[in-house]
Amino acid sequence: MMIALEPGRGHSTTAASTHAMSEYGVHEKDMPPGYIVHLAREAGFRRHLVLPRPHELVRLLYRPAYAHATGQFDLRARHLLAKLRLLRLLFRHREPPLVLLWK
Repeated sequence: MMIALEPGRGHSTTAASTHAMSEYGVHEKDMPPGYIVHLAREAGFRRHLVLPRPHELVRLLYRPAYAHATGQFDLRARHLLAKLRLLRLLFRHREPPLVLLWK
């Protein structure tokens, strides 16, 4: 199994990446999930799963805005809102950077 967590498109041209390349002599290139899966297939991986960033999933379930003024959480409302936000996240037109691969 392999886990890839990459920033995605445009990462290689950011100020932080160009600084790291000049300062440390490293190489940076964009690694969107589709390209990672393509390379993994060539390397013999047979299955893959592309997921949203882990912190985005946690943020869906534990938002401070879900708390009442008393500080108590309404679990039913929180879970309903979390499911709606999850649907929006899954259908967003950007590439999630977490890729799980299996041989």
